[in-house]
Amino acid sequence: MRNCKNSSVVKFIAIFGEIVIINCCYFLAFYVGKEDLSHHFFIKNNNFLLFFNLSYFIALSQVGIILHRRIVNLEEIVDRVIKLSGLHFIVLLLLIVLSQAIKEVKFSYFLTLFFSCLTFILLWRFIFLRILRIIRIKEKFLRPIIIVGSGNIAIEFYNRIVENKANGYKLLGIFDDKNDNFSLHDNTIISGKLNEVIPFLNKNKQVEEIFCTLNSNENEKVLSILSYAENNFVRFYLIPDFKKFLNKKVRLQFFNNIPIISLRREPLDNFINAFIKRSFDLVFSILFLLTVFPILLLIIGIAVKINSKGPIFFLQKRTGKNGKTFTCIKFRSMQVNKEADLKQAQKGDNRITRIGVFLRKTNLDETPQFINVLMGDMTIVGPRPHMIKHTEEYAKLIDKYMLRHLGKPGITGWAQVSGHRGETKNIREMEKRVIRDVWYLENWTFGLDLRIIFRTIYLMLKGDETAY
Repeated sequence: MRNCKNSSVVKFIAIFGEIVIINCCYFLAFYVGKEDLSHHFFIKNNNFLLFFNLSYFIALSQVGIILHRRIVNLEEIVDRVIKLSGLHFIVLLLLIVLSQAIKEVKFSYFLTLFFSCLTFILLWRFIFLRILRIIRIKEKFLRPIIIVGSGNIAIEFYNRIVENKANGYKLLGIFDDKNDNFSLHDNTIISGKLNEVIPFLNKNKQVEEIFCTLNSNENEKVLSILSYAENNFVRFYLIPDFKKFLNKKVRLQFFNNIPIISLRREPLDNFINAFIKRSFDLVFSILFLLTVFPILLLIIGIAVKINSKGPIFFLQKRTGKNGKTFTCIKFRSMQVNKEADLKQAQKGDNRITRIGVFLRKTNLDETPQFINVLMGDMTIVGPRPHMIKHTEEYAKLIDKYMLRHLGKPGITGWAQVSGHRGETKNIREMEKRVIRDVWYLENWTFGLDLRIIFRTIYLMLKGDETAY
């Protein structure tokens, strides 16, 4: 099958390129660190290069490479490369510790090596994908396919996937007994009935893939086409139409050959994803609490005390993962008042102190929550935790409100950086926030977390107009 050979070639070139890149980074890191390549390091650590390459292959076997796919999301590439690099160096560290064969490796060298590999692999994959898309546009590299079915899902598949030549598909035919929905500008595409599919495939041996959008009412005809495809090296894909009652990604699982569709995709249920997120939380929060936070505590603590009577920190019970209650820590930005656990901060709120206005505008009042992150009650990026009273109220008023508590609450979140921070004046505003919180949990990637963090820093420096 030509498509299998092409995929294998693409994988081989991509992996070979990365092997060259990581080994160049290996020597580049020496150069940056001004190591003596001729004597000092190689004599003491002759196993390091072997471990370095071995750990890459172990990591690659777990993460995989997706450049051979015709449809690849750029965000997914970023996410995969970050996972690959993280796992690569975790395995490398384990090999070093377990073997005890490496005498000494400078931390600065290790850090340079990690970031250079991450950067250049990411750059290589972007360039390689761009080259692939340019090549696939050419006629001889287009993958010949047919579509069986002409309903709305078939039209959408054609418009979004097939018509974009960069995806590398060439439609030869569209077949359906009710072929009256499809309007094609390309007269070279053949239209026919379902009983004409197999004769067409016999005549056109170059067809590599069949995309079927028929429903279960056409079982017999679909099965005959499927049987032919499997016996003639043609890949068969079934595209079910869930859009009548679903408008998001779903996950298909099998229990004893019974297909079960999971309506909610949660990437953080995956052990590796959860491990990467928690590791980043721990490293980032420890570094922050040991370096920046002591300075903030001294300056902000004095300012809070001078500005108003009361403690430096404001402690409040909030709703955490799976509905569990935890104590959220903040720098106090309000006068001590009895409504703190009942009433949300509003624009022009006279409870907010002068220093509190600045703290809330810049998000600095949230920085003690890195302690919550370290304790495991929160994460750096996730849905913002709400006070208990709000959880009880909105759970009754907003459908699927509690879904936002499937993950740990965050110091910052997708809703906050997309303009839904601060006071919620009505139910509709809270619904918009919940929609974004749930979307984040269902579409999490490490790349998305980094994007939200950078956006948060930008808003802190700029001053968020929705914060008060």
